Amino acid sequence: MLCHRTGYENGVDILQRKRLIKQKGSCKINGTCTAYIITKEMDGKINAHYSSTHFGHQLDVGLLPLSKDDKNLIVSKCKVHLKKIIVSQKLCYSQIRL
Repeated sequence: MLCHRTGYENGVDILQRKRLIKQKGSCKINGTCTAYIITKEMDGKINAHYSSTHFGHQLDVGLLPLSKDDKNLIVSKCKVHLKKIIVSQKLCYSQIRL
């Protein structure tokens, strides 16, 4: 498995596109990253050979592919955190008005 940033942006002309271009743009680096992992199962054991060194890009958590479950979990945690911030702000403002 190669790094998910390996590859080339889809260079389709804007007039020929069927969909809009993503606001963030492509996560592809228009080249090959050196990070990879190869796994093999032998005799009930899994062997892994890998290179964790990325080349040609920074590690950007915002570009990691996430499953729908992971996205929903993050959204729910953000909502809870946001509610806590709103409650604390309301408490703070109510103290100031007194």
